[in-house]
Amino acid sequence: MGKTWNDVAVEGGKGSIFFAEGLFGFEDCNLQYYLNGEYPLKPGEDNVGATADELVLENGDFFDIAAYTSWAFYNDPAFGFHYFLNNNTIVHDYAAATGSELTITLGRSAGSMGVGGSNLTKVGGYTVYYGETFGTKVGSFTTDANGKADVTFNKAGTWYLWVYGGYGVDKDNKDDIVSSPAYAKVTVTGGSQLPAEPECEHNWSNATCTNPKTCSACGATEGGVDSNAHAWENHICSLCSAKDADLTAVEEVETLITAIGSVTLDSEEAITAARTAYNALTDAQKALVNNFSTLEAAEARLNELKAAAEQAAADQAAADAVKANIAAIGEVTLGSEAVINAAREAYDALSDAQKALVDNLSTLEAAETKLAELKAAAARQPQDVSAVL
Repeated sequence: MGKTWNDVAVEGGKGSIFFAEGLFGFEDCNLQYYLNGEYPLKPGEDNVGATADELVLENGDFFDIAAYTSWAFYNDPAFGFHYFLNNNTIVHDYAAATGSELTITLGRSAGSMGVGGSNLTKVGGYTVYYGETFGTKVGSFTTDANGKADVTFNKAGTWYLWVYGGYGVDKDNKDDIVSSPAYAKVTVTGGSQLPAEPECEHNWSNATCTNPKTCSACGATEGGVDSNAHAWENHICSLCSAKDADLTAVEEVETLITAIGSVTLDSEEAITAARTAYNALTDAQKALVNNFSTLEAAEARLNELKAAAEQAAADQAAADAVKANIAAIGEVTLGSEAVINAAREAYDALSDAQKALVDNLSTLEAAETKLAELKAAAARQPQDVSAVL
């Protein structure tokens, strides 16, 4: 982890110390340690864990530290530290003869704060790996229901056994590690060395986006993953969940369409951008766009709003012209008849919507009334007889 004991910051007091900055990079509360395969209890307590200052190490003791990816590891039935056993005793070393079966047993020790002392159980159905170098697999086998399995080493020397930490079985822990690895060294001696197994000729599978080339005969791998080797199902890779270029392009267009929202006259730029992006798709991609009808509806609504706006502008212009004619009447005299009649004809020619915009109609009506009065008064005045003679 890039840290040493000099980096460990210890705080607290006797019987209640803690690692203030974590231990070797583990800073969460899912760090646990076992002494000699058991959860160490505080002296005189049945279910309270001992702190580091209360642990006395003796020659031959072994100490295990594990950090789990689940904070609730202690509630999972699969929680614990794995160990190899010999007659129910934890061992880290086995001895075997070349070509002879070695029987191993895998166990799991589980105990924690509030749970108390450890309970060692046998672990069946677990994969055990072996190799001449720790972590480099030569082969593997699976333990039976009693946690037992037999393995034969055909070559003298030092071999290693190991298992990996396992995932939880509770629904909340299925993607989290709740148990620790185990290891053991096997010293294989005696007897004549058996012939080495023939080298595998390898039957390589193709690399995928998640796995390198793998031999179906021996399980060996070669090279790395192929980031372009996807297993497409409905445009989504069933191996890594990546989306193909078609689906990526389609989702970008769908996002633009969704962004249009409620259509107003200000929506034209967003609608145009969505239409341009849609038109740039291939026919196959267009068929995948799920909200294309939303784009079409938005375009139709925008056209309606634009047409309504144009009509409103035309109506206002017509009404403004009539309003100007009425305003031009001015003071009514007998000589105003022509301009009053022109204003009336212009008003009557308007549509109902345009007439509603003429806010000085009362001026026209008053002028018409005044003109009628003037004409009536003029008709009642006596004629100038001298003018007739």
